[in-house]
Amino acid sequence: MKKFYQSIRIITLCITGGLIAYICTYFYYSRVGYAEQDLRSAPVYFFSSPYSGGTSRSHFTCVNLYQPLIYIERLLGSSRVPASNWH
Repeated sequence: MKKFYQSIRIITLCITGGLIAYICTYFYYSRVGYAEQDLRSAPVYFFSSPYSGGTSRSHFTCVNLYQPLIYIERLLGSSRVPASNWH
């Protein structure tokens, strides 16, 4: 029984660590995009800037990956949106 609880604890720690990494990377990349949006007075932001050699594919991959967090942030009152071909 002790081994079972150790396994559950390890699984919980891995899931929690992955979730924390997911949220932290979103906040890092979105805030870098916000800074560039403010600098260029752009209507949208980019996760990987086309101005510094980023590709649209990597940007749209991030938009799809972080869509749940973008949605939550918009519900909390953010008016910023990532560049998208479907919004």
